[in-house]
Amino acid sequence: MKQHTAKFPSWEALFTLTSRQLRELGIEPPRDRRYLLRWVQRFREGRFGIAGDFQFVRDGVAELRVKETVDPENPLIVRKIVLNVPASLKTEAIAEGEAASEAEASSAVAAEGAAGSTSDNFLDAPPVRVHGYKVVGAKAISGPYALPLKHQAGSRVTVTEGMWEDTLGRKIDGGERRQAEVRFKRRAAERRAARESLAA
Repeated sequence: MKQHTAKFPSWEALFTLTSRQLRELGIEPPRDRRYLLRWVQRFREGRFGIAGDFQFVRDGVAELRVKETVDPENPLIVRKIVLNVPASLKTEAIAEGEAASEAEASSAVAAEGAAGSTSDNFLDAPPVRVHGYKVVGAKAISGPYALPLKHQAGSRVTVTEGMWEDTLGRKIDGGERRQAEVRFKRRAAERRAARESLAA
């Protein structure tokens, strides 16, 4: 939709124009207008897509950590949730492979990974729970565009071209409406060709 950016004078216009007005602005084909109106409605409803609830994003990069909490009623049950945290200097050094040794890296991760920790490593900002990401195994984070950091320090989500797009499905044999008709005609043509080959 970048090609249509210059056609909107303001954000208010983007959220108030109707389909007819979008057509007058020259937004064609109609599927582009439908796509745009669908996303505008999602924003009105507070549904922002992948990583829409992230609070700490710097230079297009967000970092995720696993937080473990023990059930007060049953200490044997440990719940794990995924948090979006501000990037710390220690974490960045580990992620870029700048830690002087394995021992330093492990100690830095241990300091950051303390359950419920909101120390200097979090830059005094409370981490935010995010949806759409889950913990797999001990500390692995699974979710869209989540790439693991070194030494199991968490995961990183980087803004990627097309990560919020709704991809259209592929029409196979004419799509749902025409699939039976297209396949029937194909089978009929194949039978006709087989009869003609036998007659020859």
